Amino acid sequence: MPLLPTEPPRIVDPLTDFAFKRLLGTEESAPLLVGFLNAILRLPQPVVSVQLENPTHEREFPDDRSFVVDIRATDQQGRIFHIDVQLIAHTALADRVLFCWADGFARQLSKGNAYDELRPLISIWVTPAAWLPGAHHHSRFRPADLVQGTVLTDRMEIHVLELSKWRDTLSANVTYEDGWLAFLRDGKVWETLPSRYESQKELTMAMKVLADIRDREWDLYSRQLDAWRTQQIIEADRQREAEYAKKLAREVAEMQAALSETKAALSETKAAL
Repeated sequence: MPLLPTEPPRIVDPLTDFAFKRLLGTEESAPLLVGFLNAILRLPQPVVSVQLENPTHEREFPDDRSFVVDIRATDQQGRIFHIDVQLIAHTALADRVLFCWADGFARQLSKGNAYDELRPLISIWVTPAAWLPGAHHHSRFRPADLVQGTVLTDRMEIHVLELSKWRDTLSANVTYEDGWLAFLRDGKVWETLPSRYESQKELTMAMKVLADIRDREWDLYSRQLDAWRTQQIIEADRQREAEYAKKLAREVAEMQAALSETKAALSETKAAL
């Protein structure tokens, strides 16, 4: 009897647009978002509750390429949080990070607020790639004086999580941040939550979200994943073209400079004859 073809395993990557939004960007997943923010930011005054600015309701995910992954929320103190995933660490990423923060911060003024009413905006960027110099996986940025280190304002804060740099020390003192970083990086291959993270109830909930996608929303996830992969290819090609254009422009400028120097040298030689 011929063997029937087996279905390939259903792997759901937490970093894909669809899964990430389901994990942290729905009203139903607000407890997960609160847990994630507290684990990563470790603020003196913890996040207790959040109100999503751009929630996607459960079972109402769009089936097109315009689906936006970034998550914006405000907590009980009025602090604004922006979370985004960047899979490709391209050369313009720093500019994009800064622009997104500035755009989100400036939006507050459109509501008629005075400058002293502007609320802090904390931006968190998650990337599987190695992007910034150094080996540290969690970088924290605030505007500060280069000499004295004086912080200009606490209203601007940017965090970058480079998952490829994170290392599980396997120590007994596992942190909530460790749990989230492990889940975001390796959760796609976990069949069950590793025992060292079982005490973190939010991760148990997060694993259930991935299971729900595999069991109940696989077709929609697959279509989103296909569109997402196509878009990643387009973005990667566009980035390569931009980098090639810059390289070509530099080479042309160098050739023109060398030609100008040669002409100047010839002119000096002729004048000396």
